[in-house]
Amino acid sequence: MEPISSRQSAHHISKRNLPAFAVASVACLTVLCTASIFLAVRTASTLPQRPFALADLFIEESAFPQSLHVNASGPVRICIAAPLGSSCYSAEAQGVTFSFPVGLAAEDIHRYASSEAAAADFSRLRYWQFAGLTNTEWRAPPAVRFESPSAAQSYVACTIDRNVERCQLLAQYTEFNVLFRMDMIDSDYAQFVALIHTVDERIRSFLIK
Repeated sequence: MEPISSRQSAHHISKRNLPAFAVASVACLTVLCTASIFLAVRTASTLPQRPFALADLFIEESAFPQSLHVNASGPVRICIAAPLGSSCYSAEAQGVTFSFPVGLAAEDIHRYASSEAAAADFSRLRYWQFAGLTNTEWRAPPAVRFESPSAAQSYVACTIDRNVERCQLLAQYTEFNVLFRMDMIDSDYAQFVALIHTVDERIRSFLIK
């Protein structure tokens, strides 16, 4: 059994130090919250003005072949604007998931304060969403090709991860980076290529007037 004197001493020390600790904790939280709010407001205020919302840019469920029996959910926010210590580098980002009876597809759209910021983050996304995501080899099959007169840069490739083939497109349009990925369980390359061109046409319809 612990001596009473030791318990009393520990109780006395923790009770004595509690106010200082509490004050320090509140001060730290106040600084962090203030910094987070400042960064979020600053980022939002510097975004280019657009006559559309980020949610308008996503392709619709009807873009998929009826044979896939798609069920769409979203868009949902996939990262918080300018938080401290977050892995999200964009000012805002949303994602939509398209579920199949077996497998899924998804579209993520990241928006930045400028085209330069989007271009700078393109390389990071290319690494983490491809090789960094699966640690498998990614390649572009001859049947999977993507060209767009509107995309500043793009990358498309496929891999096999856990016995499932997955294809992805990453493309930059001005201050937006768009990622579209699809499990190829009940799909073929022609369907995937048709869908990524639908993604491209959707983005172009809003950005080019």
